[in-house]
Amino acid sequence: MLDLGTGMWAAMGVLAALHQRARTGRGTVVDTSLFETALGWLTGHIAGYTFTGEMPLRERTGSRRLVPFQGFRTKNGTVIIAAGNDRLFAKLVAALGHPEWATDPRFVSPWVAYVPASGSVPSPTRFLGHIVGEAGELELFMSSMHEKVHLTPTSRKFWDDYKKKYGKDPSDYKVRSIYNVILVAADAIARAKSTDPEAIVAALEKTNLEVTTGMVKFGMKQGSYEYHQWMPPMLVVQWQNKQQVVVYPKEAATGALKKTK
Repeated sequence: MLDLGTGMWAAMGVLAALHQRARTGRGTVVDTSLFETALGWLTGHIAGYTFTGEMPLRERTGSRRLVPFQGFRTKNGTVIIAAGNDRLFAKLVAALGHPEWATDPRFVSPWVAYVPASGSVPSPTRFLGHIVGEAGELELFMSSMHEKVHLTPTSRKFWDDYKKKYGKDPSDYKVRSIYNVILVAADAIARAKSTDPEAIVAALEKTNLEVTTGMVKFGMKQGSYEYHQWMPPMLVVQWQNKQQVVVYPKEAATGALKKTK
């Protein structure tokens, strides 16, 4: 996996280097690392161990963080099912011929009832409490959104507008990420006054825009990992007594980090 992953980063780096050469006439060093690939893919496990001191459990194809999102054995092989949110789960059970499962109390853990009130999560979803029970207590995960935390006025506006339009809180952190992307793209096109790719790239390089997670400014140091990248601030959230508590960053915290004894 690490060989394939590192090869994937290398291929992406080569494509980016070719694009830069076409634009600027300058060459680029493409540097990849098996070790850094491993670290990148273990981000969630490393964060969990750092905060709790507990070794992550070994999983097969699944994860405690997203369920159902794994391979299931069948009579003629293995099928991978990825339905880690309520919308996809409803579609899944309908396809299986049991639409009533979407609201069946057997499949709604006590933790799920707290999800809408605490903001949506990219991690513990419909079956987490049902499967791991109290083992999920003090679970840590990262998210770009939480109902009680709004890092910018744009975040508050997005949340209110979404709820007004759909009659419910946003149910997937990806919704806000996509909203941010649209804001950035629309801003660049408006300033470029064109849909020409080169003009849009030039406009993106000068971006200074507030989105839901902060101010967007792209790195301009060529040859560095920051070049043409922007890393939005992320929230570190912890399950505490069936509630989602933001524990980092300090200015956004809704509670203190709890460690196992």
